[in-house]
Amino acid sequence: MDGAPSGYNSFMGYDSANQVTLVVWTSLTVSLAGAPTANVLMLKVLDQIYTVSPMAPPLSVAATW
Repeated sequence: MDGAPSGYNSFMGYDSANQVTLVVWTSLTVSLAGAPTANVLMLKVLDQIYTVSPMAPPLSVAATW
């Protein structure tokens, strides 16, 4: 399950090494590029939290936001 009740999308994750919990919840299920919106936003937030993101987004997803 991807946390997507009708019309919503979410991502939940925990980084035990740094004790960081990230929860993203959005009312837009899929981005304009067709990717799960919460996952796209999660990558953007991780880029702000970490100097080097452990999960760099693919170029096609990064260009849509």
